[in-house]
Amino acid sequence: RRQALSRLFYGPAGNWNVFPDSKDTLSFLGTCSPEFQELLANSGLLQSLPELERPNVRDILAEVLQGMFPSGALALKALAFTPNPKRLQENLFGGKFLKNAGNFNFTGTVGNSGTLSFSQVFSQVGLTQAATDLMQLAKTFTDDSASLNLDQKISDSYGRSVNLKNNRDVIKLVSVALESEQFLSTLQEAIKQLKAEENTQLGELLRAIFQKSDVCKSPTLTPYVPQCTEDGRYREVQCQGSECWCVDSRGLEIAASRTSGSRPRCSSQCEKERQMAIADLRSSFLNVRLMVLTLHVSALAKVVSASAFRTQEALFNV
Repeated sequence: RRQALSRLFYGPAGNWNVFPDSKDTLSFLGTCSPEFQELLANSGLLQSLPELERPNVRDILAEVLQGMFPSGALALKALAFTPNPKRLQENLFGGKFLKNAGNFNFTGTVGNSGTLSFSQVFSQVGLTQAATDLMQLAKTFTDDSASLNLDQKISDSYGRSVNLKNNRDVIKLVSVALESEQFLSTLQEAIKQLKAEENTQLGELLRAIFQKSDVCKSPTLTPYVPQCTEDGRYREVQCQGSECWCVDSRGLEIAASRTSGSRPRCSSQCEKERQMAIADLRSSFLNVRLMVLTLHVSALAKVVSASAFRTQEALFNV
């Protein structure tokens, strides 16, 4: 909690992880695999939390995860025993700590008479008296926070430039992400799929999940390899990088099915059979029309031939 408050007002303070640094490294080949890209597409994570595309949000969330879970195995254990994402956040941070911090309500964190002082920070946005009273400070942001101009550059105790609005928004986004079922389930599946149970750098894992690396985009470094089912057939959805598409039984891409960042909707077996039946009907109809047209042409040719013969015979008689 002290680290979160320090980060909120004073920015990063270096490596604060109490666990020993690990030399584990994550290979981008795993995160660029078609299976992993299909996992992201199926999760709908980037659609439900588009803010995760922002590098600053990603980095802070990665730092939070690094402090929350010392290893992938412990992360899986915590997620397995806490099916409710809101309950997980409450257990880890103590009630509504993140939400209160996002609203500058520190009374439940340091108490009503804590020794922390934010007077220098909040006095620069027009709060002079409330800055020294945490109860009054929380009440001020609850009552008329809309009248305060937090979207401005101010200086912290070390003379560095900070923006309270941006920092508050980031804290709230982290809280929303940790309550997102898609986010936690994707993290859980990523740990299993990348076999990262023994990895102690989950922050780097999160960065690897969302990083738009050149390795994932380069077709020469990551050639497309079709994905197959257990019985040897092509999977109906194939992925490479962030793009996925539908294929037919021969593995050929179905036109207009390619999507980026999401799983395409492929036709069901019933829809495929219906399309084939419609195509067969059209083909049969065209064959019938072609046959009728052929008969008409043949009959017309006979009429023309007979007419020409009679004309020639009449000329000969003359």
